[in-house]
Amino acid sequence: MLQELALIGDFCSGIGIIITLAYGWYQLSQHNSDRQLELNNTLAEYFRSPEILKGVRTICNTLSKEPTLDELKKLNDEQKEAINAVMYGIKGHGILVEDNERRLPVVSKYYDTFPETLIYKLRIIAKEMSADEQTIHRENFWIIWLLDKLDEHRE
Repeated sequence: MLQELALIGDFCSGIGIIITLAYGWYQLSQHNSDRQLELNNTLAEYFRSPEILKGVRTICNTLSKEPTLDELKKLNDEQKEAINAVMYGIKGHGILVEDNERRLPVVSKYYDTFPETLIYKLRIIAKEMSADEQTIHRENFWIIWLLDKLDEHRE
């Protein structure tokens, strides 16, 4: 009789462990889902910003196909600030993705809406700004790194 009760107790404790593990897995998946939603909201907010839209518009419509540093310097202050905002945002997105590569598909989803010419120009602007010792963006590693990762993800 005691042996049967002990077996029943072991069985119940095993079921309790399985239920606890299932609940832990559910909580973890819920946490990941919440983080994904938070990232989506952050990116959507960034791309809805008037300053970012102005920067993207300046890059697409004002700059030539192969922007040079002189061309960037000739822009008015408002346009320069808008492009700087775009570059800072991309740098931040690069750091976010490097911190957790599972974020790449979410970030890529937003950047895939941009025309290829914009991505191409962003890469050139990042390299031009890195070459100039006077600009704020002397180190554009994260921008170029993210654009490379996005290219890899598309392939």
